[in-house]
Amino acid sequence: MQHYAEGFGKGLNKEDIEYYGKIHFERKGADRYDMHAHIIVSRKDRSNTRKLSPKTNHTGKKNCGNVKGGFDRTDFFRKCESSFDKRTGYDRAPEQTFDYLNTMKNGSPKEIFQKKEWAERVNHERLEKMKAEWSRELQEPHQEQGRKESQQQENSISQVPEINQAPQRKKQQEEELDQPRRRSRGFGMGM
Repeated sequence: MQHYAEGFGKGLNKEDIEYYGKIHFERKGADRYDMHAHIIVSRKDRSNTRKLSPKTNHTGKKNCGNVKGGFDRTDFFRKCESSFDKRTGYDRAPEQTFDYLNTMKNGSPKEIFQKKEWAERVNHERLEKMKAEWSRELQEPHQEQGRKESQQQENSISQVPEINQAPQRKKQQEEELDQPRRRSRGFGMGM
């Protein structure tokens, strides 16, 4: 409501606005869960001295006679969108932003072209950022696996006999070959 109060340009705060809100969790006739809110706002402030109308076309930017201030709807939508995204951690696609949609609806051909280029550039940057994050995530397990393999190689190197132990090992292997082989009893594969 703070953004709503600020939108009038009359120095109002959310405490100056009289409003009522109700949250519904389903709609009549809908089978699914559908949470939404209804907000009813008074046409005057709490002191009952200033009129409030968000649908007025008098934005205070032109000579409007007695009208002091107005309601800047575009600024209100932008502020609500950014505060929602910050609070919920929502990463809004460029094509979903109010500025983009408003330009597509009301902009000149040049502005529309510029917004489309901006959206493509932002999407490309997001894609490159995601690729970098994914490659980093993929490299971390490989780096961990590489560390484990190098540790295993170090361990196996420490188990390799030293040069002066080699003749003893060779002699032991020769003795094992010289011993007579035991005959199989017929069990297993060689029947």
